[in-house]
Amino acid sequence: MIPLFLAPLLGLALAGQSQPPVPAAPAAPVSTPAAREALMNAIGHALQGDVGPALETLRTVPAADFAGPAATVRACMLDRFGASAADPPAAANLSPATASMLEIYRAYWRRALLNPAARAAEEERLRHDLAASLGAPPATTMTEIESRLTARFEAEGLHVLIGVTPPLRELMLWRSQTSEMRQVALPEGVHATRVVMLDDFASFGWLGFATCERNYSGGWVRPDGIYAVRPGWNDLGDESFLVSFLGHESQHFADKENYGELAGWELEYRAKLTELALADRTQARLLDAFAHNQGDDTAIPHSYANKRVLAALRRRLGLAADASFAGVAPDAIRAAAAAELRADSARRTPVARRPSG
Repeated sequence: MIPLFLAPLLGLALAGQSQPPVPAAPAAPVSTPAAREALMNAIGHALQGDVGPALETLRTVPAADFAGPAATVRACMLDRFGASAADPPAAANLSPATASMLEIYRAYWRRALLNPAARAAEEERLRHDLAASLGAPPATTMTEIESRLTARFEAEGLHVLIGVTPPLRELMLWRSQTSEMRQVALPEGVHATRVVMLDDFASFGWLGFATCERNYSGGWVRPDGIYAVRPGWNDLGDESFLVSFLGHESQHFADKENYGELAGWELEYRAKLTELALADRTQARLLDAFAHNQGDDTAIPHSYANKRVLAALRRRLGLAADASFAGVAPDAIRAAAAAELRADSARRTPVARRPSG
């Protein structure tokens, strides 16, 4: 997910007018390299559902080394998950009942993120707390609870993503959405994709909560199209959006059409190869992001896929298992990613050619 950023406001002088000299603005403070590395590592831990190591990483570097947004995120994460937890303020224009439900989810996220070993127990506590808040019988299943919550949120004019974003239970809420058709060029062909733009969010889900809204889901796939979280994408003509969202999510859509149900990490593996096969300006940043979020748990598809994508590229490029990509030509990386995607496709049987019964 690409964090939200704002373009600078430019002041323009009128032609023919004499303008006094403008003093140079002082350089904005920047984080030290150690602080930047610590923040990336901390975000990687948080995205895998474990903020304990994230907090330890942030504390290893002095606060004075962090500047600008990095300093804000560091302070927020330490406050949000520290001994004296500071929850984010409730979103405006939520009914008291909906605000209460969101607080139940936030309390669950905090406990589960601080103690990953207790995820199952915390999910059961979430189910119990939600049932009690809804006035439902204690034995009500999570499926039934989520159905009730969805109906309640929609009656309030909200749209909802609920269920599981591995490894935690999810709740994203937003108020507006629009749609359009886009022709998306993928390494293996063009795909016609319906894109739904989502905006005016009341909750960015557990990923946003874990990272103090620095990172959160940029979108997802449903049977009728792909859904884009508009606040996360500054410029819809930028490569970050065109490749890391449209390309990535359209690859999911194409793969579901071509191969049916794949494991979550398989979908992510193929979509991340697509990103690297298409990326130009953002290629180095993608490789860095993948490197800082690797894992061996298939229940956390993104980090699991990241590790395997990097390993596959190194094999194709003839690099050592832990080698940097810094000296490799971008074209070679794109070619290796496209070749690995095609090879993965060749190993699969398209839905239309699978034998029946």
